[in-house]
Amino acid sequence: MSWACGENDEHRRNACLVKTVVLIMVLFIGFACSHTQPRASFNSIQFLDNELKQSVRVDGVVVSASETGNLKLNLMLRNTSQTPVSFELSTSWYDTNLKQTEEPDGWSKVTLDKSRIHILRDLTVKKQSNYYLVQLRKAQSN
Repeated sequence: MSWACGENDEHRRNACLVKTVVLIMVLFIGFACSHTQPRASFNSIQFLDNELKQSVRVDGVVVSASETGNLKLNLMLRNTSQTPVSFELSTSWYDTNLKQTEEPDGWSKVTLDKSRIHILRDLTVKKQSNYYLVQLRKAQSN
């Protein structure tokens, strides 16, 4: 199959046109797929607000087995700004097929004075929970 487009006959011109359209469609689909919203990574902390990422640092993430064999997650969140910061966090757990195994914890409000830390401790209820996702967002007004 040649990509050269000659003008010898109508059949070759039509074949060349079809090849060109297919090539443009492949390039367009590839470009569209590379510019979609990123999916959340599992076993990670996801900041839903970029400016919050400038004020809160995540340190010391540890996932280990509890006495019952379920997973427990411990991590430290540190206010790195010079002013108090308020945010909310929620933890979700997933199985090896990346299906949610437990209801999310709901949004818990945390307020940290400057240079203060918050320790998050979360324990799975179901043994098939293998992956976590912690989400942080700006505190919502009530």
